[in-house]
Amino acid sequence: MDLSALLRLHLNSNQLTRIPNGLLEPLHHLKILDLSSNSILDIYSWFFPFSSETINLANNRLQSIPRPLSTEPLMGLQTLDIRNNEISDATNITYFIQETDNLLLDGNPFRCDCSFNDVREWIQRDETLRTSCTWTCVNTVTLEIVLARTLKPEDTTCPETTTNATASNPGDVTEESNTSKEDTSTEKTDNSSYSDNIVCIVIVIVCVIVITIVFVVLWIIKIKCKKEKENKVLNAGQGSLEENNPLSAPGA
Repeated sequence: MDLSALLRLHLNSNQLTRIPNGLLEPLHHLKILDLSSNSILDIYSWFFPFSSETINLANNRLQSIPRPLSTEPLMGLQTLDIRNNEISDATNITYFIQETDNLLLDGNPFRCDCSFNDVREWIQRDETLRTSCTWTCVNTVTLEIVLARTLKPEDTTCPETTTNATASNPGDVTEESNTSKEDTSTEKTDNSSYSDNIVCIVIVIVCVIVITIVFVVLWIIKIKCKKEKENKVLNAGQGSLEENNPLSAPGA
């Protein structure tokens, strides 16, 4: 069946968990794709390279949106609906902000951090969004749900990495340094004691093995000597019997 001329594909409410590989490859003229109300967990970069005008992924279980392989295939995209998913990182939303006329984001637990900064700036630039946008994000510190259009630049910054050693005066730094040295020295002492204990255990084991080997060798030698003595006694007894037996004499 030739599907290359298909313009609309509705697969909504089918309990799909993924999009089969190669499903969209022959659909070169597809304009509307509806995958809403399924249980799709993720999509891949190859999902976007086609000429659709409307993509509906609302009411799924998406946790992220991938970066498109190229922004060129998005030139014809007018509406992208990803409402009511589980997307927390808004990093790749930037590509769709620039290329999509109608981007629907409501109902996602976005984080109010640097990944959401482009969305915040977009809202501030758009007068309609600035006054009526209902998108929200979660404050990473207080875990409060914040209305996106009320965010300030300082609300969407990621914390900088700071060093653990901070002190109000040089004395604190010196004291912390000394404590660190003491801890290091103690750790080295503990390691040395542990190594000494291991060496002692190994020496004891080797000694036990050597003593056991010596004991076994001595025991074997003792058994061997005992058997040799018994053989000599038996041989001597047989010789005495032959001498006393007249039948064994020559010419008898």
